[in-house]
Amino acid sequence: MRRYVLFLLLPLLLVVLDSRSAFAQQKIVREKIALRFVIATKVVDYLKTNTSSRYVGEGRPNVEEPLLPPGIASVLPNKRDNSLTLRGTAEAVARLKETIRLLDIQPREVTIKLRLVRVPLTPSDEEEATPRSEEVIGAPILVTLNNQTGRVAVRGRGGYEVEITPRINGDNSVTLSAELRLLGLNNQVIQSARGTRRVTTSGGRLLSLSDAPNTRIILEAIPTDTTKKLPATP
Repeated sequence: MRRYVLFLLLPLLLVVLDSRSAFAQQKIVREKIALRFVIATKVVDYLKTNTSSRYVGEGRPNVEEPLLPPGIASVLPNKRDNSLTLRGTAEAVARLKETIRLLDIQPREVTIKLRLVRVPLTPSDEEEATPRSEEVIGAPILVTLNNQTGRVAVRGRGGYEVEITPRINGDNSVTLSAELRLLGLNNQVIQSARGTRRVTTSGGRLLSLSDAPNTRIILEAIPTDTTKKLPATP
């Protein structure tokens, strides 16, 4: 009877031993990665809150997968030397290292020439008024990084604030997401307008708002340098 019971339990014992062997092979490793261009804490936040899209076949929806692969135990940022310490299985750490390599890229600087003009309008019987001579309120230059918001103030008859977030496209054109604010006393916002437009180095009109009857404020922008890269952080 005892031999019969052992005979029945033998396959189960083999499965347990095999699973222990497989678990032993998935031992936890630790590796430290120094970052050159991006901030370690921001990389951790990005990894935790974003996913990647994986193609699974024609006619089938892509599968959204977390950027942190299964098998990662922890990702710890170090502010002192701007590094990341990864803990997890060897396979998971290798996959995560490749993702981090794609994120740690040299930022590109964008220089944007702005032109803010006031255009008086002549009322007509048509749906829109006809513009007359224009008055240049200001022509500041805004320098910011790709995908980072820059802000500049323009003073004329009243105050204006321009906020722009550039996104460099593959053909070196730039998509500009802009907001123009008309400011009053104590810099409170009286009126604002938002717009997004893809522009080339020849420039273009972004948006406009009316600050008085028969008057329109027009914001124009010319991105002048989208290829400059910043030096690596020491």
